[in-house]
Amino acid sequence: MYFVQWMELLLPTTQFGSTRFWYLKLYALTESKDFDSLDAFARSKRSPIGYEPFVHHLVEKGYSKEAATYVVKCDSLKRADLYVKCGDWRSAARECKERSDKAKLEFVTVLFCFFNCSHSHVLWTGN
Repeated sequence: MYFVQWMELLLPTTQFGSTRFWYLKLYALTESKDFDSLDAFARSKRSPIGYEPFVHHLVEKGYSKEAATYVVKCDSLKRADLYVKCGDWRSAARECKERSDKAKLEFVTVLFCFFNCSHSHVLWTGN
C-alpha cells in the first residue's frame, strides 16, 4: 500500500508517463489484494490503458471473479471472449444473445460443454 502512495507522490516530479503509472498501480493493488482501492482507482477517471489489461492481469493472478467486473467497461465485440476467460459462462452467453451473434453463442456453448460436461458420457455412448 505504501508503494502506491509513493508512486502517486513521485508522479508529478518525474517523467513517469500516465500509462506506466496505471499499469504499475494495477499491478501493485492486485499484488496487495486491495480490490476496493483498485475499483476506486478504475472509477477515478478514464483509464489510458483501457480495461482489458485489468481483466487479463486479474485472471492471470487467479482473481477471475474480480476480473469479471471490468468486462462491462471493455469493447462490446470482445466482451464474450473476456467473460469466457473469467469463467462467467452465463454473461458470455448473454452478451452473445444481446449482439445476436449466433456463431459466438454456439462457440461459447461448445467451450462450456468441453470444460464442464462429463467426457465419460461422450466416450461411453459413442456420440
